[in-house]
Amino acid sequence: MLTRTFIETAYGQHALLLLAPVSVVFERRSQGVGAQLIKEAFHLAKAKGHKAVIVGGDPAYYNRFDFRPSVDFGIANTDQIPNENVMACELTPDALQNVKGTISFHG
Repeated sequence: MLTRTFIETAYGQHALLLLAPVSVVFERRSQGVGAQLIKEAFHLAKAKGHKAVIVGGDPAYYNRFDFRPSVDFGIANTDQIPNENVMACELTPDALQNVKGTISFHG
């Protein structure tokens, strides 16, 4: 599931999408179901004009979808989540290049 969220910047809010943690029923794990869901979600989001996605999760899983720590983009989180677990992915090149600020996963 993707939902709209915002990065708080010095210039106001910058919209992007939040990817809910992906979970697959045990019997279907390691069959590519989660990967297919993420890829299709990204395809649909990009087609609708969205440029970036953020997630809180396991880097070992989400790095394969081009997620990088959000701090690499200058985006910190305000929820005391370890930096390596808050990751962003640009759906279009340089979508987060000049976006510096903070994000909260608690509204």
